[in-house]
Amino acid sequence: MRLLKNLMALFGKRKLETDLDDEMRFHLEKQIEQKCASGMSADEARRQALIEFGGVQQTRETVRDIRWTRFLDMLVQDMRYAFRVLRKSPGFTGIAVFTLALGIGMNTAIFSLINAVVFRSLPVEDPESLVVFQWEAHKNPEIRGYRNFGECKDQDTKAHPAGCSLSLPFFKEVQAQTNLFSHVAAYTGIAAFDMAGNGPARRVRGEFVSGEYFGTLGVRAAIGRLLVPSDDLLDAPPATVLNYGFWQNAFAGSPSVVGKSIRLNGLSYTIVGVAEPRFKALTLANQYDLWVPLSQQSRANPRWRQVEDKMDFWGYTLLGRVKTGIQVSQAEAAMSLLLRNMTLQGDKPIFTSESDPHIKLAAAQHELRGSDDETLQPLYVLMLCVGIVLLIACANVAGLLLARAASREREIAVRQALGAKRARLVSQLLVESLTLSAMGGALGLLLAVWGARILLALSFADSSTPPPFSPQIDWRVLAFTAGVSVLTGLVFGMAPAFRGLRVELTPSLKAGETGLSGGHGKRRRFNMGNALVAIQVTLAIVVLATAGLLVRTLTNLKGLDPGFDANNLLLFGMDPKLAGYKEAQVDALYHDLQERFAALPGVKSVSYSWRPLLGGGLSTTNFRKPGTPLDSKETVEADELAIGPNFFATMRIPLLAGRDFSRADFIAAAANSPGKPPSVAGPVIVNQLFVRRYFPDKNPLGQIFGNGPAKDGEPANPGLEIIGVVGDAKYNNLRREISPTFYEPNTGGETFFELRTAADPTSLIPAVRNTVNHANDSLALFRINTEQQQIDRQVSNERLIAQLSSFFGLLALVLACLGLYGLLSYEVTRRTREIGIRMAVGAQSYNVVRLVLAKAVGLIIAGAAVGIAVALGVTRLLASFLYGVKAGDPITLVAVACLLAVVALAACYIPARRATKVDPLVALRYE
Repeated sequence: MRLLKNLMALFGKRKLETDLDDEMRFHLEKQIEQKCASGMSADEARRQALIEFGGVQQTRETVRDIRWTRFLDMLVQDMRYAFRVLRKSPGFTGIAVFTLALGIGMNTAIFSLINAVVFRSLPVEDPESLVVFQWEAHKNPEIRGYRNFGECKDQDTKAHPAGCSLSLPFFKEVQAQTNLFSHVAAYTGIAAFDMAGNGPARRVRGEFVSGEYFGTLGVRAAIGRLLVPSDDLLDAPPATVLNYGFWQNAFAGSPSVVGKSIRLNGLSYTIVGVAEPRFKALTLANQYDLWVPLSQQSRANPRWRQVEDKMDFWGYTLLGRVKTGIQVSQAEAAMSLLLRNMTLQGDKPIFTSESDPHIKLAAAQHELRGSDDETLQPLYVLMLCVGIVLLIACANVAGLLLARAASREREIAVRQALGAKRARLVSQLLVESLTLSAMGGALGLLLAVWGARILLALSFADSSTPPPFSPQIDWRVLAFTAGVSVLTGLVFGMAPAFRGLRVELTPSLKAGETGLSGGHGKRRRFNMGNALVAIQVTLAIVVLATAGLLVRTLTNLKGLDPGFDANNLLLFGMDPKLAGYKEAQVDALYHDLQERFAALPGVKSVSYSWRPLLGGGLSTTNFRKPGTPLDSKETVEADELAIGPNFFATMRIPLLAGRDFSRADFIAAAANSPGKPPSVAGPVIVNQLFVRRYFPDKNPLGQIFGNGPAKDGEPANPGLEIIGVVGDAKYNNLRREISPTFYEPNTGGETFFELRTAADPTSLIPAVRNTVNHANDSLALFRINTEQQQIDRQVSNERLIAQLSSFFGLLALVLACLGLYGLLSYEVTRRTREIGIRMAVGAQSYNVVRLVLAKAVGLIIAGAAVGIAVALGVTRLLASFLYGVKAGDPITLVAVACLLAVVALAACYIPARRATKVDPLVALRYE
């Protein structure tokens, strides 16, 4: 508050109020005197004067308008003067503006990305009126299935669970409430489709939506039409709508696509239209290539189960628009009553009355943000880095202004001697600073547009889908840039402005043209310069420490031993069931393809598995803890992975004991009926950690686990028998620690092939495609890449953040060194006469160098010490991003401090070298 009062006083606010009263009183008294002179009484004269002036308030407003006009005139004059002064020093102006533009531009670029995510508007008509149905209760529902595709954040707590997935019967009942909602829609996804009929078969992402989906959202068609309720009838001809980007990519944007038939999972669908370009996706996580009516689920999805149509399967997101004139609370009450009626009754109630289930109609604009946090977290880290870089830039420019203020001492002293007021001089100097920051902000805005596009391109470089959002220069970004520019101008302009006024008139007026008058005032200016340089060193340490920790995290992840050989491995997936294969045909197809792939030139070995290692997929299971009674409920958890023949040899995971799966093991596994326990224990192979944890003192071979007693008339579960032990290997993620894992024979369903090659794996992709097409041209391959590419994709975020933070760290280092260089250059110039005298009386060059570098070393040590202390606290915010290194790691902190010291001392070489070249005769005549 004291600072604000001082600023108001400097700009004349306090004096303005006093002047308003004085000037108003002057005008009134003058009018009263004139009326009294004409013979009017004093009271009457005062009353008439007030009437003529329209009252006290109007008089004050009139005088205030006059003063405001004068203030604007002075501001315009100060701006003109600032432009003239800056134009006379183009070198200084260019350096200052470019330095500020870098800091402001980088901050604006990161903010524009954050703005595009946080304030992203749903690509629908009137998004504020669109509501999503959310259930809330005091207990989780007792249901057979719950499916959430990341559309919104479920709250899975015992006290107050909540979510936005509901059942299909509930949706149909809501559809009947025509008195409450103008539109209601439901959707579920993600659906995988093998698309044929438009070139080679390919995997596409689809979503099942109800007939009113597009009508509820208010999305329009780019060409053709969109799905309507009649398309969602069971006997309706199968229809589909394409995403605009997918239409451009897969069909070259041809208008003739409308009416064309394509095959999705072996069924013929007619393309009826293409959605408008703006409708990419409702959420950042889920983008779809096409949309299919909800009624087609049972036909198009080979994994669809009849239970998905029941009340106790919740896997549908409901959207709606409340009718005009109906209160949202009224609709919520009606929907809550409907939910309670449907979930508290029946043979197996889903809730109890104490659970108090109810419906909340939440704004879809704010709730459909399931993956926003994952997108924002790295942006916040980068915002921290570029914010510190901006502070360093401000300190750098402030140091330049301090040095420049020394050369303007004579000018300021002359103006003060001629009667200029301090407040007037401060305002003029601040206007110069704000002019610099405004120019930097304007240039920074241009850099931000370019920088944001590059950042977005780098972020989605490894993605097969286009970015679901794009940064825009809207009013928020403009306001942010303007605010940062003004704040920046004040931050780096205040200190030079106030220091510029601490001028001793007599020494300054006596000084030569250089204005280097020495004395107490100069000493204080130099101390302020020292402080600014020390601040830059401190902030540079923080950014460098952040970058160092992130770089070490990336190095640790890429240097991990995954437990298998990741070189020369080609991976690709396929799902024969989507192409119409039955369960019994899938295994025969896999066996046939394995033999064909193994016969390709350059292929060493071939296998397949349910998911590729380090591919992101994970399956875990709970089983009775080994060694406990059969009726024990104490369970433990392990990872499980279904694999094909020759898997361990192909992946080069060592077989430590026992044997590998035989052909008979796969035949026996395929013979077991789905959903029924086998009559004998199934063979499995476990990893070393599984043995150490569950069979530490036993020979694991032949041990059985997962068995249990008979229940509900079913035979006893014979469990699983260990036939072999293999080495530990990473499963789904580099960051996730290895868990106890068992491998079982893979039978049927989706799978991923692994091909070990002698040379570059990507060179075999055409041959692999031809082999699959010869087997069946409806089989679509997807996620074709190498194991190394897959690993690189896993660390793509870490790599991007490490690269950008390193760039910002190096930029902070350069700016800090420039600040130190500028300070020492100024110091050498200021002390030229002193250096000349020292050299004249016998000082050697190394004495002069030590004199100059002593100042630099002190500033570096002080800044580094404070920087390390600050970095210890700041880097704790990065704990969730780090791997294999702790926040505040001493090795990283010492390394970045040494790096900064070496580079900073190198930057000091030129000023120190110049000091040794001072001619004593010239120096003694310097002033």
